[in-house]
Amino acid sequence: MKISRIAVLCFAAALMGSECSAQGLPAFGYQSPAGLTQTELPAVKGQLLPLAQTGGNDDLITFSILSSLPQTDPQTAAWLAGRIPGLNKAALKTVPESSIESIMQRASAAHATYLDIFTDPGLGKSNPDLYFLSQDVLDQLNRKWDSGTLPVNGAAKDGQRFFMQGLVAGNGAVYILYNLTQFDFKQDGQDFRVVDGGRVSVTALGPGDVGIAGVKAHGCKGPFCAWVDIERITKTGPTSARLKHSRGEANTSLSPVHHR
Repeated sequence: MKISRIAVLCFAAALMGSECSAQGLPAFGYQSPAGLTQTELPAVKGQLLPLAQTGGNDDLITFSILSSLPQTDPQTAAWLAGRIPGLNKAALKTVPESSIESIMQRASAAHATYLDIFTDPGLGKSNPDLYFLSQDVLDQLNRKWDSGTLPVNGAAKDGQRFFMQGLVAGNGAVYILYNLTQFDFKQDGQDFRVVDGGRVSVTALGPGDVGIAGVKAHGCKGPFCAWVDIERITKTGPTSARLKHSRGEANTSLSPVHHR
């Protein structure tokens, strides 16, 4: 996975209350699968379209794909609980590469984006199970597919190697766990920072609509530079969305899931 078509946020315009465009910024959100308090974010501008009109599919993740999965082993479950407060270890199931391959194939055929996958009913609150993707599965996924979201691995600005150690999805939330507790990286000229102990937390707020905690973006307008928190993104068309950050809002583009 990688961030595609990044452009610098227009911080000065946001501070003055005007709008600008930011291409391809990532989006996630926050809520524990154990039901921790969700921070309500104000609605972003732009009409949210039904998935049928945005290229998505409301059954990308079916029961047949996620049925009969093994329970996550106790040692791994304990490690995950140490990274994700309030995690229900008993609900964890380990997802093999073959199941993820089926989901990605369905998403690609439907011209869906990662927003459609993260907010799919199969990962919603009506399903109590939590699904764990290991580092090995994430690496295999990354070699075959471009999902348009955060990078699975890479080099931080200080030279350290960063990589996803695991991902947990389900009950209306997604957690991406990195090996470094905080790091900066550059993607297509845009600086990003992962914080929160190396945990990016995603909340499904509605179809194609997510919140985010754990990712910052940096940009400059002339001599004025700042880090902003990426807070929410709402899909508004097949390849478009509305991004909310801590200093304003911007339009952003989306890349459908596709083979590398």
